[in-house]
Amino acid sequence: MNQPKTKTLTVKNLTSVRKYLTLFSGIFQLTEAELDVLAEMIRYKLKGLYARTDSDPFSTSAKKHIAKRLEMSNPYSINTYLQRLRRKGAIVNNQFHPWLVPMGETKIEITLEWKLNLE
Repeated sequence: MNQPKTKTLTVKNLTSVRKYLTLFSGIFQLTEAELDVLAEMIRYKLKGLYARTDSDPFSTSAKKHIAKRLEMSNPYSINTYLQRLRRKGAIVNNQFHPWLVPMGETKIEITLEWKLNLE
């Protein structure tokens, strides 16, 4: 059996969150705009956790802050993206899918296995 091919992605800071999320964009079928919103929401949550402040990215004030960072003219347009992210399974019950926000883990391994039947 061949050795698995590996690729290491190091998330060093909050700006790397979007890069990390692109690994899952195919699985969740996320658009670029949805990735941007999701990355900002996760950054907001992580910043709050590290600063030990309120970090609910689904609060009205958080959505306004995120919309401003994404230069959206209408802060309520975030809700449209949230609906899409819920339909796609990236958000469930106002929680991010566990794959998308590593909490406490220092290393995450993703294994892709090909089982093609070419007959």
